Amino acid sequence: MLKGIYFLRLKKIFIFLFLISGFGIFYFSTIRNVIKSDHTILANISIIDKLAHILVYALWPLFIYFFYEKKVYLIATVCFVFSIAVEILQIFIERNFNFLDIISNFIGIVIGIIIFKTICKKMKIFIKKIISYFINFIFPSHVRGFLIQIDKFKFVCPIQDMEITRQLLFQKGYENKEILIIQNLVNQDSEIIFLGAHIGVHVVRIADKVKKIHAVEANPYIYDLLKINCQLNNLKNVELYNFAIGERDAKIQLLVNNVNTGGSKREPIVKKKMYYDKDTKLIQIPLKKGDNIFEKISEIDLMVMDIEGSEYFALLGMKKTLQKTITLIIEFIPHHLKNVSSISINEYIELITQYFNYLYIPSQKIYLDNYEQIKKTIEDMYYNNTNDNGIIFSKKKIKYKDFT
Repeated sequence: MLKGIYFLRLKKIFIFLFLISGFGIFYFSTIRNVIKSDHTILANISIIDKLAHILVYALWPLFIYFFYEKKVYLIATVCFVFSIAVEILQIFIERNFNFLDIISNFIGIVIGIIIFKTICKKMKIFIKKIISYFINFIFPSHVRGFLIQIDKFKFVCPIQDMEITRQLLFQKGYENKEILIIQNLVNQDSEIIFLGAHIGVHVVRIADKVKKIHAVEANPYIYDLLKINCQLNNLKNVELYNFAIGERDAKIQLLVNNVNTGGSKREPIVKKKMYYDKDTKLIQIPLKKGDNIFEKISEIDLMVMDIEGSEYFALLGMKKTLQKTITLIIEFIPHHLKNVSSISINEYIELITQYFNYLYIPSQKIYLDNYEQIKKTIEDMYYNNTNDNGIIFSKKKIKYKDFT
């Protein structure tokens, strides 16, 4: 299955790019030694040199921050130390140590931090797209993805993705808290379902903790990577499905996003501009009713649902499946309910509470066992536009201590 497919180790790539940029500055700043005889040109080159130092060291913290999220000051310090090392190297090519270059580097780093702290969310998304275009440009079309290893697990990640690839590489995991929660809800006899399995990060890390996993991924390209990751990690207890789960058997349009592949979704009913740009495209995929797919499973200990606004439609097509599901972890994003599925919050609440009596929201440390409290809490989240990666509904009381 892996024959003819090429992967690259992403960490080595960025180390290489970082070193190249440093030596680029090192090379440029020594041009003056070649033209010492012309003092006018030398003066002009000196000014350009300082500006180049400021520019590059302003851009590097911005660039790396999109991979090492929430570590901007550490990144800035590393860049500054690196700049000092480059200046010291220049002593060995018969040039005096230039303290002004160090000052220029420091100014550039400070500017980079200020810019990042002040630019808006849309600008950050734009920069991620630029990085994604750059990565896609420098690698040939036969490169399928980046190979990343975390502990004993191996993952092939989409080459253009600026979300899951970045987090796996530089944060040594993806949604680690959610994985810990899942581990507390299953055992070696558990049969579980992942709707929106993506490349299989959760599937791979949970597989040895359960008896059987059913993993559904609608995006054909991401599904191929899911299969590869299951093979790389030698998983024998995972059954894979390449279609969307919904309210009926049909064909639907999937809105594919390459910069954030996890954000690909069923074509929204309300077509807001926020879901569309020149990087998104529509593809046709099969839609299957969940009750027809999972009818042979006698009991489902856990269902994890992260399908970018299609949750309501999936629930409609799994009434029998939900009756035998003990616990449901479901992503909650208000604008998905409003636009992708175009339903009211009451429709959402009434459908789910038919099957589950308890609600736990780990991110808020909220535990509820009363319908009115559950209804009010979900409504408050909806009207306050509060997103959550996974709220937990269950038929039985959850041991609260397991999640604290």
